[in-house]
Amino acid sequence: MNVRVQRARDFLVNTDKSVKEIAGLLGFHSAFHFSSQFKNAVGCAPTEYRRTSEN
Repeated sequence: MNVRVQRARDFLVNTDKSVKEIAGLLGFHSAFHFSSQFKNAVGCAPTEYRRTSEN
């Protein structure tokens, strides 16, 4: 799971792929499941992580 979350971080910061696309690329069954797992691991939602990483 840690590897998947790290890859998700990379996708969020370095691409313009949607959360749904990233979830699919990383093998999650849904964007909702991906978002909840990401939030548990990182402490914020994927969209929030992308927004704060842009600055």
